Amino acid sequence: MAALPQAVRPHHPQAGRLLRALPGLGPRLAALFLALTGPLDRFPDRQALIADAGLDVTLHPSGRFAGRCRLSKRGDPLLRHVLYLIAAALQRYTRRFAQAFAYYRHQGRAVRETLVILSRKALGMLYHLLRHQVPFQDLPQPTPA
Repeated sequence: MAALPQAVRPHHPQAGRLLRALPGLGPRLAALFLALTGPLDRFPDRQALIADAGLDVTLHPSGRFAGRCRLSKRGDPLLRHVLYLIAAALQRYTRRFAQAFAYYRHQGRAVRETLVILSRKALGMLYHLLRHQVPFQDLPQPTPA
C-alpha cells in the first residue's frame, strides 16, 4: 500500500501536495483519490465529476407520482468509499465541515446520510481546489469575547 503514493506522485505532483495539505488527509487517501479520478481535465465542470462518482441525485417520476430523490450510484463504488473517508476526516479536522455536519445532524439526518452529503460537498471542493490550484482555507477560529 505504500507503493501507491509513490506511483501516483509523478503523475500528479501539484495535486498531491494540495491534497496532503488538507487536515486529516494522509498520503494514501490522497493517492487513492487521485488514482481513482484520474486527470480532472476530462471533466468539463464539477457536476460531471459528481455524476461520474455516482453522487448525483436522480428522480423517477411517473404521472403525478414524483417518487423519491436518490443517489444514482452509477459511478465507481470505491471512489464513493474514498470520498466517504475523506468527508469523515474533513468533518473531524476542519471547522467548515464540522459546522456542516452539525447543521445536517440538527436537521435530523442520520450520521451516514450526513457523511454522504458531505462526500458530495467534499468532491465539489476538491474539484475546485485541484482545478484552480488553490490551497484549502478553513473557517477562521472564533475570537474570544
